[in-house]
Amino acid sequence: MDKDRSVLRREALSRRGSLSAATCRGWSDLVQSRALGFPQYLAASSVLLYHPIQNEVDTGAILENALAAGKKVFYPKLGEQDAPAF
Repeated sequence: MDKDRSVLRREALSRRGSLSAATCRGWSDLVQSRALGFPQYLAASSVLLYHPIQNEVDTGAILENALAAGKKVFYPKLGEQDAPAF
């Protein structure tokens, strides 16, 4: 594969963007259920998550589980203009 990273990234974003809402929900549910069962997650006292955009895997179930379990939850710091609306 001689494609450079920017071409591969554009292609991946395009494919992800073409997924239906139902497909994204299904993949998100699968990914989150597996993550919630990882021994490393279960043993962790804190979790770093992201706010999904553009058909990224939803992290809402992980957030709810982490808060219910008393884990600390962190999100990446964004510039003031890019602050998430929570």
